[in-house]
Amino acid sequence: YNAQRDLAPVSLVGETPNALIVNNALPVNTVKEFVALARTSQGKLAYASAGTGSSTHLSVALFESIAGFKAVHVPYKSGAPALNDTISGQVQFMLATLPSAHGHIVSGRVRALGVSGKERSPSLPDVPTIAQSGYPEFVYTSWYGILVPAATPNAIIRRLNEATVKLVGTPQVADRLKKQGLEPRTTTPAAFGTMIRNEIEVWRKIIKSANIKQDGG
Repeated sequence: YNAQRDLAPVSLVGETPNALIVNNALPVNTVKEFVALARTSQGKLAYASAGTGSSTHLSVALFESIAGFKAVHVPYKSGAPALNDTISGQVQFMLATLPSAHGHIVSGRVRALGVSGKERSPSLPDVPTIAQSGYPEFVYTSWYGILVPAATPNAIIRRLNEATVKLVGTPQVADRLKKQGLEPRTTTPAAFGTMIRNEIEVWRKIIKSANIKQDGG
């Protein structure tokens, strides 16, 4: 399917940074220490992702290009097994979406070195941003939104948008999202559509530059 052709945007729901997490056995405690190790271990450190082309893959490709190192990409079928193997040490690191990794970070099962947003995450206030850690060019956020089949009538899309904006704006839902590392944010359908088009163009260039292909490269 073609996402732009076959889906109609309703609203953004929220954005979250990815967290640079490492297995507890890796002898690094800061982003700078991690990059130094990765540079001296070119091609030896391995990172997990939720699959080729996923946010957990592309964010590392971007970080590699900015920080000047290369690691081995190990794509998984989803985020859960990727996180499990990072925790167990089958791979050494991951740029995981914060909602998926937050519980493991808080429990100490993995070590978070930095987050990829412009500012520190309120749910992990003691973890610096990667930009603060010496790489100001690296800012990345994952986003979550609601889309429907392209043939959905505009009247229904407007009603869904209104309901989404109202629900996400309630203290109960907003607080629950924030506790999981997701910053609530809603948009109009048109603004969400523009955002999606812009994101596709940005990441198309990065995918081409990094020579990322469906075979996992």
